[in-house]
Amino acid sequence: MNRPTDGAGSGGDLRVDPEELRAMERTLDRMASLLADLDADTAGLPLGASAAAAQLRHHAGIVGEHMNRALTQMSTGVRGYGDNVRRFREDVVATDDDAAARHDATRARTENAPAVTIPAAEACAAPASITDGDLDQCTVPTPADGAGSGS
Repeated sequence: MNRPTDGAGSGGDLRVDPEELRAMERTLDRMASLLADLDADTAGLPLGASAAAAQLRHHAGIVGEHMNRALTQMSTGVRGYGDNVRRFREDVVATDDDAAARHDATRARTENAPAVTIPAAEACAAPASITDGDLDQCTVPTPADGAGSGS
C-alpha cells in the first residue's frame, strides 16, 4: 500500500495511489474489450444487384477487413498498455512497502538507541561560563592520560 513515511515523502515514497492505477487498468480493459467486440461486417449491405453495387460491396468488404485488423491491433495495444500499468502498479506497491519497511526498521533502531554522553566533551562544549577562566576540562588528552593507547 502506498503510504507516506513521515508526511515528507522520504524513504522512496512515490506518492502514486494504487487504486487510481487499478481504475486505469479497469478502464483500459473495458476499452480493449469494446474494441475487440466491434465488427466492421459489411456483408449483406442492401446495395442491390447492379454491377456498381457488386463492386461497392467488394470494396466495402476490403475496408471491413482492414477495419477489423485495425480494431484487433488497437485492442491488443490497449491490453498491452493495461498490462504495463498493472506491472507499474505492482512495482509501486512493492517499492513503497519496501521503503516503508526500511524506514520503520531505521526508525526503530534510532528511536530505541541509548544516548551516548561524554561528560568531559559536554562540559567543554558548553561550559558554565567562559569568563570564569576555568576551562581546564578542555585540554587535549595525552598518552599519559591513556589517549592513543589502543584501548
